[in-house]
Amino acid sequence: LHGRQLFVFSKWGEETGDPNFIKMADNIFRYMKDVFWDDKYGGWRSSVYLDGTPKDASKGLYAHAFVLFGLLNYLKCLKRTVAEDWINETLLLVEREFSRPDNSYCEIMTREFQDQSSDLRNQNAHMHLLEAALALGEYSVNEKHIKMASRLVVLFQSRFLDQQELVVR
Repeated sequence: LHGRQLFVFSKWGEETGDPNFIKMADNIFRYMKDVFWDDKYGGWRSSVYLDGTPKDASKGLYAHAFVLFGLLNYLKCLKRTVAEDWINETLLLVEREFSRPDNSYCEIMTREFQDQSSDLRNQNAHMHLLEAALALGEYSVNEKHIKMASRLVVLFQSRFLDQQELVVR
């Protein structure tokens, strides 16, 4: 949720120049890195209580995809270069911890990155990761972004695309 909020307030800040939207984006970024980032094991928590304590210690691919999207827009829209390090750290972590041998990604991990979704291969989290990878690739032509996007496109073609109906399932 906070990754999406970071995107929205960054974009609104860029579009309107309203300092309140820009301040909100800055506050969301600070809150995300201070509360949602797991300092011990790395990765982004999926949810926390209002006091900032983890509600659910698991880490989801879906959450990481939207964090990437939010961070990219924070960087792109508001020129907050501090987001670059967080983008790179998140990309490395997704590749290192979420990758599976079949070129898909784990969807739900424990805090310590044990796969909790070994048989699960849903298109939704993978689609949002593809969106983030494509957006990153548009912003900065980088081999890491292109490689991730290409890997996901192949995954969609081989696992999620119904070849007869030509729809993603």
